[in-house]
Amino acid sequence: MCEHQPDKRGSEYSLLHNVLEPAMLLDKFLKTRMDVFVIVLQDDGKEW
Repeated sequence: MCEHQPDKRGSEYSLLHNVLEPAMLLDKFLKTRMDVFVIVLQDDGKEW
């Protein structure tokens, strides 16, 4: 039986989603302005 192993990119997207999800819920507040900055801590040189 073979289990699905998420690839590195999928794991990175999941982590990003988990971090940003609480901020995305702020869209319920109509007068809220949100700026999102993402910092790349490591770049292995591969293209996505």
